[in-house]
Amino acid sequence: MKPNLRTTSIYWACQIVGWGILVTGNIVNLVLQGHITSQIIFSLLGVFVFGIAISHVFRGLVKHWAWTELGVLQLFPRVIIASISMSLVYNICEGSVNSFLPDTGESILTFSDWSFVIQTLNFSILFFVWSALYFTIHYFQFMRKSEIRNLELRAVNTEIELNNLRNQLRPHFMFNSLNSIRALINDDPENAKEAVTTLSSILRNTLLLGRHERIPLKDELDLVQRYLRMEQIRFEERLNVKYAIPAALGDFPVPPLMLQTLAENAVKHGIARLTNGGLIEIIGAANGAKIELTIINDGQLTNSTNGTSTGLVNTKKRLSLLYGEEASFSICESGNKVICKLTLPKLKLNESTDYR
Repeated sequence: MKPNLRTTSIYWACQIVGWGILVTGNIVNLVLQGHITSQIIFSLLGVFVFGIAISHVFRGLVKHWAWTELGVLQLFPRVIIASISMSLVYNICEGSVNSFLPDTGESILTFSDWSFVIQTLNFSILFFVWSALYFTIHYFQFMRKSEIRNLELRAVNTEIELNNLRNQLRPHFMFNSLNSIRALINDDPENAKEAVTTLSSILRNTLLLGRHERIPLKDELDLVQRYLRMEQIRFEERLNVKYAIPAALGDFPVPPLMLQTLAENAVKHGIARLTNGGLIEIIGAANGAKIELTIINDGQLTNSTNGTSTGLVNTKKRLSLLYGEEASFSICESGNKVICKLTLPKLKLNESTDYR
């Protein structure tokens, strides 16, 4: 992700102010001691210029090597070596410039062994402090972004859970479900009992599963099957369902209620609008380290199913928060059929929040 203008401005302000304070402090100290000369001022300006340049190059290498993603134990020795390397580069640059200035004292060409070592150690400490500050600031920024990301994800998951519960508790859903069950009581008591159990399970699982960040696909599919079974009681022969998901994908982690939301859309915006009903197909396939879930239903795209539906908007947002660009969602129409396709990676944002 590219840094925004505000972050870049803050970084350069910190660079200029930090190195500026260091140089200004040295100048004030030398003035008070009466040791200030024009040559020393030139040398201190070199500290300012080379300090900013070398540390900025180091920042670029840190991003290229992705050091900000390393743990403390992995990062510490790298920072030590980098600090010494930056100090050596600084001494070579500063000493080379000083060798062209008159009366500046020792240059890189005349440094005694101990003088060079001491100056290298001094500036190694300086660059180490710079690195420590940089990684500390980056760490707190990362923690803040992660906290915001988690809060957004919880808000979306809560909204999904409430929307699904609201959809299933909406008057016409409950009315139709109970009416269907009532019609079965005399004619088919066993199916009536099963329908009551199914409806109860839908409501209970919607609440329980929606609290997790990811659940096994088999649990999500079980909820979808119960929901569609309930709808089959209402639509009877108008609703047919076909599943083609390999059992090997059962433990694959998926966001809860996501597939169920798409199944609801297929019924509400597809089958329910067709006089003769139609078919809903739920297909799953492994594709390397990813899984592809496809829901195909008879019908046509409408304004509500072409990106403005709350369920579809929430689906896209949840995928973005959970997986970034590693997941994708698409919906299209082909031959009087609507095709919704989810592609999910096996990545886990946080093991502790997954289903147990």
